[in-house]
Amino acid sequence: MGRPKQTDKDFLKGMTWFRAVSVRADGASAYALEKRFDPHLFKLQDGKLTRSKKWDRYRDGKRLPSDLTPAAVVSRVEAAIPSTARWFRSPLWDAIDGTLKDRYDIERKLRSLADVSYLLFGVEKWSGGKQLNRLPISDIVFDALVNIASIDSFAAILLMAREAEVIASPELRSKALCAYRAFQPTVETMPEFAGIVNRLFWHIDLSIKHWSLLSPNQRMEIVIFSNPKFVPPKNGQPLLPHQEGFRISSP
Repeated sequence: MGRPKQTDKDFLKGMTWFRAVSVRADGASAYALEKRFDPHLFKLQDGKLTRSKKWDRYRDGKRLPSDLTPAAVVSRVEAAIPSTARWFRSPLWDAIDGTLKDRYDIERKLRSLADVSYLLFGVEKWSGGKQLNRLPISDIVFDALVNIASIDSFAAILLMAREAEVIASPELRSKALCAYRAFQPTVETMPEFAGIVNRLFWHIDLSIKHWSLLSPNQRMEIVIFSNPKFVPPKNGQPLLPHQEGFRISSP
């Protein structure tokens, strides 16, 4: 079985990572980053210095950086510029993909969010040691998440929207999606998402839909686009962003 085909959504992860690296390298360009981390890709040919422009493709979403081994580029850059790999490895991307179908898997992902773990988990001490226990989810928790400009906050909000699917909780779904809307202005100011927020929101809007309950065992899924004027890159025949999509399904 071959590797799954990479999509625009996958490349957004790489673009975000590139921007995170550039920001933490004092605004370094694709040229400068390639020279620093892949100098072997520069060659003198006919008296001219040429390069592969691999890092340009990371920046533009035309190539996905590798993170399969410790020698891969994401790990190599992390060793030199700490806290960059988290932008590539964040559970945010799993939440957008919709691949998390188990509430315990979602909770493990939530536990990994160092910036916001204290909002979601409390420490219970006992004779044998201590453990983290999930705290009740409230409007106060979501308000706090919205006020923290971190990829961990973003991931937590979307992970809880996915959790709502698993436990069939319209209340949690509504709270999480309201928090997602409230958090969007913060995302727009984060340099790691510069120039790609509309593409990012478009994928999230299609993947994590709003619910309208028709009966106790039937709901309507509604797509509400954050930017109705945005036209995504061509890839098959996606739903047009000026339309609202409806699909009736059972919870």
